[in-house]
Amino acid sequence: MTSSLGILPQESEAQRIGHMAGRCLNATHPESWRLKALDGTDDFGLDYQVQTVVDGQVRDIFRLQLKGTTAPETSADGSFISIDLKASTVRYYDGITEAILLVLCDLSA
Repeated sequence: MTSSLGILPQESEAQRIGHMAGRCLNATHPESWRLKALDGTDDFGLDYQVQTVVDGQVRDIFRLQLKGTTAPETSADGSFISIDLKASTVRYYDGITEAILLVLCDLSA
């Protein structure tokens, strides 16, 4: 896009989907979750730290990786949605002691 200032930065489709997935997560996560974004230059496959608060007490902590898609790949019988993860990311997850929750936001609707 060109403005009176010249060519401006463009948002990629992946960035747009990531933004929409973040909005989806923030609108639908359980009330007991306290999300802390792990964004910036140190995002290596974990997007949030989540603490749960139950009856005013902090109970649990886990990490969350958010994936967004506008074209989910479903199994033949429609019972699950598949997501791609790099082998290096799976090896990284294997060494983490905290639980990791993969969350997929289906943005196709």
